[in-house]
Amino acid sequence: MKPWFGILFFALCSCTLFAANDAETLLDKGNRFYEHGDYHKAIELYEEAGKTHISDALYYNLGNSYFRIGAYPKAILNYERALRLNPDDEDIQTNLAIANTKIADQLEAMPEFFLNQWIQKFTGFFAIDIWAILAISVLFLAFTCLGIYFYVVSYGAKKVSFTFSMLFLLGTILCFASSMRQYKELNRTEYIIIQNTAALKSAPNASSTDQIILHEGSKVSYIESFENYVRVRAINGTRGWVQQEALEKI
Repeated sequence: MKPWFGILFFALCSCTLFAANDAETLLDKGNRFYEHGDYHKAIELYEEAGKTHISDALYYNLGNSYFRIGAYPKAILNYERALRLNPDDEDIQTNLAIANTKIADQLEAMPEFFLNQWIQKFTGFFAIDIWAILAISVLFLAFTCLGIYFYVVSYGAKKVSFTFSMLFLLGTILCFASSMRQYKELNRTEYIIIQNTAALKSAPNASSTDQIILHEGSKVSYIESFENYVRVRAINGTRGWVQQEALEKI
């Protein structure tokens, strides 16, 4: 069995490497067509590369290509995907903001509670992996201080070590909570409306009342789903049910 396992492992690695090289080739070809102004061909190659390769550069280039041909909803979709992978990139942020000015819906975002804004800024100070490393490091310090508490005899030393162990334990909880919030933020489910118009309904059926009519390019957040309907929230806070076919996931 071992020789067969080795052959299978080698074959899988070879296929993965081939797919990666093929995607890079498609990206390079797409870039050349983009530079020569053939944006439709560039889109075709980028989309093909996207079947086996995911990167912020790919989505950014794809967004730029769609923007050039006036397909602003698709441009927004790909800029949003690029931003998920590289949230601090100023070029992606700028191009997304420009693309959003080209769509019909110019909804005002619902104001956030100031405490939520503060928490979001705090948790966004470090990346998710940094928060995780900090949580493990601070937990180690907490156990170290707790060990000192049981080892020392002096009342004063016990008091100090116990106090620090509790503070480090609180710090661990804070770092872990920040890491989890970052994870939740990175994995939130959002969609872009891809149909010309999409009605947000009061119930998951065609005969229910329209809450609001959204147009292609608008972003909505997932709440729940039922059969072929998805309950979403628009950026202005309006909630409603929309048919799944009107949406494309970021």
